[in-house]
Amino acid sequence: MHVISFYTSVENLASAIYEDPVREEIIIELNKQMMDDRAITMDELQERMELQNATVTITENTVEIKPKKAETTQTHACQGSRFPGERCPRH
Repeated sequence: MHVISFYTSVENLASAIYEDPVREEIIIELNKQMMDDRAITMDELQERMELQNATVTITENTVEIKPKKAETTQTHACQGSRFPGERCPRH
C-alpha cells in the first residue's frame, strides 16, 4: 500500500501576493475557486496561518501579514562609545 501525501501552499490559494510598503504588510489576495477546489475552509486557513512573529488578519478575500517589529530599548549602551553614559547616535 502506497501513501501519497499532498499539501497546499498559500501560493496555491492566491490570485496575487504582494508587499504593501505603506502599511508594512504582505497582502495575499485569495482565490475562492482555488480554495474550493482544494476543500480549504476559512477556519482551516486561519488555523494554518498563525505565525509567531507576525500578526495575521484574514478577511473574506485577503490575508494580511504584518511582521512584528523587534523590541528596541533606548537605554542600552552603544558599543564603541567614547564616554560613559554617551548617548547612542542611533537613538
